[in-house]
Amino acid sequence: MKSKFFIPAATVIVGVLVWVAFLLLCEKGKIAIEQLKYLGVGFSLVVAGLMVYSGFSCRQVGGPRYGNIIRTAMLIIMAAITYWRIDIIPAVLLAAGTIFTIIFALMSELPDASEESSSTLGQAENKTD
Repeated sequence: MKSKFFIPAATVIVGVLVWVAFLLLCEKGKIAIEQLKYLGVGFSLVVAGLMVYSGFSCRQVGGPRYGNIIRTAMLIIMAAITYWRIDIIPAVLLAAGTIFTIIFALMSELPDASEESSSTLGQAENKTD
C-alpha cells in the first residue's frame, strides 16, 4: 500500500472498530434505553464521520473510485445491522453517511486508459535509454 493511502485506510479501520465496540457495548452492556439513544447517536456520528473523512481524504490524494463504493457498501451494511440490533436513529445517521460517500465516489475520476498506456510506454522508453 502506498503511504498516501495510509490515512484513508486507517480511518476506515478505526470507524469499523468503533462501530464494533458500539455493538458490543449495546449487546453485552447493561445500558438503559434512554442512554442507548444518546450513545447511539454519538457513536453513529463518529463512525459516519470517520468513513466520510476517509472518502474525502482518499479523493484528495487521487484514490480510485472503487474505494468510495466499498465504503458506501460498508456503511449500508452497518446501517442495516444497527437498525436490526439497536435502533433506527443510529441506523439513519449511518445511512446519511452513505450519501456523502456516494457523492465522493461520483466526484472521483476514473483512471483514463490512454493515460495508463502512455505512462507504461514512457516507462518502457526510459528502460531502453
